[in-house]
Amino acid sequence: MPDTFTFPYQLPKEITLVYGEAGTGKTTVITRRIAYLIEQGVKPEEILALAFGEKAAGEMEERVDQLLP
Repeated sequence: MPDTFTFPYQLPKEITLVYGEAGTGKTTVITRRIAYLIEQGVKPEEILALAFGEKAAGEMEERVDQLLP
């Protein structure tokens, strides 16, 4: 992976792009961000998180559930 990554488009500030190699903590960053947004009053149905597979998506959902009271 290159030392720097340039995304070819300007993203709105409401969008978070997490990019990294395996084992760098991407899932942790995403799940904590989702939990934070929900705690701040964002409705879960207004949050879109994408994963590469069903297993990863299920793991993210479980982690968010564990972080929230």
